[in-house]
Amino acid sequence: LDLPRGLRLNPLRGEVERTIDELRELGIESTPVAWAPWARVIPRTSSRAITETEAWREGRVVLQSLTSMLAVMGLAPRPGERILDLCAAPGGKTALIAAMVGNDAQIIANDRSRTRCMRMRAMIGMLNAKASIRTSPGERIPFRDHGTFDRVLVDAPCSGEGRFRSDDPASHEKWSVKGARRLASVQKSLLHAAIQAVRPGGVIVYSTCTLGREENEAILHRALTRYGEGPTGMSLDPLPPEIPE
Repeated sequence: LDLPRGLRLNPLRGEVERTIDELRELGIESTPVAWAPWARVIPRTSSRAITETEAWREGRVVLQSLTSMLAVMGLAPRPGERILDLCAAPGGKTALIAAMVGNDAQIIANDRSRTRCMRMRAMIGMLNAKASIRTSPGERIPFRDHGTFDRVLVDAPCSGEGRFRSDDPASHEKWSVKGARRLASVQKSLLHAAIQAVRPGGVIVYSTCTLGREENEAILHRALTRYGEGPTGMSLDPLPPEIPE
């Protein structure tokens, strides 16, 4: 199955329409995405051609899945806000947050791996995005940061069941019940840390690329039970199942 690839055009490095025209002149056709003027879909066979263009070298385009973009769309960042990307590496979502606010926000991009943070710094720089890189376990938010963020993105590490392919045994050969349970424990701690970090009235987006209840609904249920649901606690606002037009 030749699934298409998502392509994001980066307004922080150049005019979107000009880049689209340039790719077309090179014979790289792309299909518009209704919900974002800076998003396109290309045939997977065009991926290598994209990486050989001037637009790629200059950071004007980046290969990024539509589902990755949608997590940031759900976050709906606004200029002037203080925003935390709790599990940020490799940096694609952080860079998109910066692009959506025109680099007019205080963005903290956190990841526990120093190596991944170094790579993320390089990616963010290439895309001309402004963000502060922090290397620390996302489960532990410094007390000084409690209640200070307008929005927090928790794109949690997960077992990746949404990426399994029946024609690719390698996509699921490392999955195990024990591994999913271990990840669920980490996800719980990450979401609880995000709740500590966000200000009253702020927004948290919790996202995964997996399907199991123990890594999704169960995580949210535990957080709502612990911190309270309703006017004095948290309110759950599910994203619509359909992609917005």
